[in-house]
Amino acid sequence: MLASGVAAAGFGFAVLVTLFGYWTRHGYTMIGTVLPAVTGTTLIVVGAQNILGGFLLAIISGHEADFLKDRPESAPRLANPRAHQREPKRAATR
Repeated sequence: MLASGVAAAGFGFAVLVTLFGYWTRHGYTMIGTVLPAVTGTTLIVVGAQNILGGFLLAIISGHEADFLKDRPESAPRLANPRAHQREPKRAATR
């Protein structure tokens, strides 16, 4: 998702840069259609959404980053992280 998002956003930027070059060469006059501007902007937005969606799916699927594996931890990890939590109080039965 990251590669396709970067490709779409890059292509959108290329469309807008080309459109700006065309507009500059023609003396900043009115362009006959807004289709290239809308297409370029849409590609940038779809690319950004695709990139962020990929990160969201990685977070939801439980992906753990391995790039900090060699770094020592500041605090020891518990075998069962919920073991230190208190049990909820139950109502007394008669």
